[in-house]
Amino acid sequence: MIRMEQDLRTMTTCSGHRALPAPAQDTRHIPPEVPVTRLRLLKVMVQPVFVLDDGEQLTEMSAQPVAVPPADWPTFATTKFLEGVHALADQVGAQLPGEMSPTHPS
Repeated sequence: MIRMEQDLRTMTTCSGHRALPAPAQDTRHIPPEVPVTRLRLLKVMVQPVFVLDDGEQLTEMSAQPVAVPPADWPTFATTKFLEGVHALADQVGAQLPGEMSPTHPS
């Protein structure tokens, strides 16, 4: 904290040391303030594309796009995405890699 004495040319700090006043700024060459532009993540659009493999042919299948909010993105792949994959597999009667089928071992 700086305390000003009666003589405006002399300034002292709280500890009593003499401090020089700040030089006056030349405002003729200071550019006008530029507004700060921030880049923020709004959402991540995910469109999964799967392949149905019946052993004889491959059929590409696109799932519905999903908008993932930034707060959910770090855990999306291990939670909501896997839930969606399992639901889709059940819907089309497909087996996921690594799962055992009662009639066909993986």
